[in-house]
Amino acid sequence: MKRKHYRSTLSEYGSEYACLFWQSPLAIDLRHVTKYAFMWTLCLYMIGQQLRCLAPQQTFAMDAFDDLWLLLALGIVGWNIFFPAQRSRRRYRFIKSPKLTVKSKISPPSYRSRRRIQRRNQSVLFDEEDFDIYEHTGLSMEQFLQLFEKVKDDIRRPRLTQLGHRGRRQTAVSLSTASRLLMFLVFLRKAPHLSLLARTFKVTKTFVHRDRRHILPIVHSALNFIDPFRLGSVIEFVRQVDSAPLFPDAAGAVDCTAHRRDRVHPGQALFYRGDKGYHFILAQVSVLLCGLFTNLQFFCGHNNDQGAFNLSGIKSKLDELDLMFLGDGGYKSNHVYSQYNIPEWMLRELHKLRSIVEIAIGYVGTFQFANARCKMAPHFQQYMLRVCYELAQWKMLLRLLKPSALPVQFRERVQQLAEENPFCDWDAELAALRNELL
Repeated sequence: MKRKHYRSTLSEYGSEYACLFWQSPLAIDLRHVTKYAFMWTLCLYMIGQQLRCLAPQQTFAMDAFDDLWLLLALGIVGWNIFFPAQRSRRRYRFIKSPKLTVKSKISPPSYRSRRRIQRRNQSVLFDEEDFDIYEHTGLSMEQFLQLFEKVKDDIRRPRLTQLGHRGRRQTAVSLSTASRLLMFLVFLRKAPHLSLLARTFKVTKTFVHRDRRHILPIVHSALNFIDPFRLGSVIEFVRQVDSAPLFPDAAGAVDCTAHRRDRVHPGQALFYRGDKGYHFILAQVSVLLCGLFTNLQFFCGHNNDQGAFNLSGIKSKLDELDLMFLGDGGYKSNHVYSQYNIPEWMLRELHKLRSIVEIAIGYVGTFQFANARCKMAPHFQQYMLRVCYELAQWKMLLRLLKPSALPVQFRERVQQLAEENPFCDWDAELAALRNELL
């Protein structure tokens, strides 16, 4: 509704107030008119006195004017007596100006006699009828509830201060604990701008920034699905299935992928590589032939694939277990099958088998944070990426990329654990499976 401002000439006679009129008379809050009825009456009386002094001979006109302002004052008082105005949702303030003061509308409503209702424990997105949690988080409802039960108590604890001390006072937040976890997972899944995420959850950008840093280490420490499947724990089961006849000692595949980020200062050269043309963090991924991650390490972006392989220390583990990995042309090592150390007629089979690592990396890409350009500090980006890989591993435990690469009994037990009790002690469970099945 359009508003019309009318400057009053009453300021010449000592009045400091002007009224804000609306096109619709119902939009005027008569409660405020009553508040200043006496002042308006006084102003009209002053006008009458000035006109009486300017034109003393017009006595009839002056008496009519006196009757006019008296009837106006009585009409205003009578209107408020017989038609009391209801409490309006508009709140007014006075804007000072050199000549007059204009009354304008601001929001939200607030009354001194009524305390402002604070928003606490609001559930955002959950109440929508067409809400699809898998689309927003990449997890099913069962997985989300299992993760929520694991981390809810830690999320409710007060945030850490800048000095690393945890406050004693419980932080009052407008979102429920489930909505705060959902906000963090939506950030991983879609990587939106903080302002868009704040508008979606009806909070501020500052709240999103602080809560993201609060929830990140909690979720990072709760997820542990990659380390238990290291080569020494599952190699006995992998050897039971002859998945690669031409490469009998191949335990899996290895490859590196780049995760972009903004340049840092100082030390921006550590994250830049000329052939890529941008700054990034390098992730070396080792997977079993079934698709499960067996090793994940992060390096500065200036390293290439072979340099990361030398720094990772995987060579000693492969020598100890007498195993080999499948790799691409970026590796020249006696521990990796590549185009440099096998006949040409075996390259087709090599590319076919090592494609599992490309599929696994692409599976992590379903979380858009892993593909988006990151503006966070390098260590925060590394923790975020770790959470993305852990969540992808959890999903692959429920549905393996290549189930035929594992024994049937071992595969069924692992899927059962991932579905019923995903946050168990995986090291102890895998040791019990070795004693039971081998």
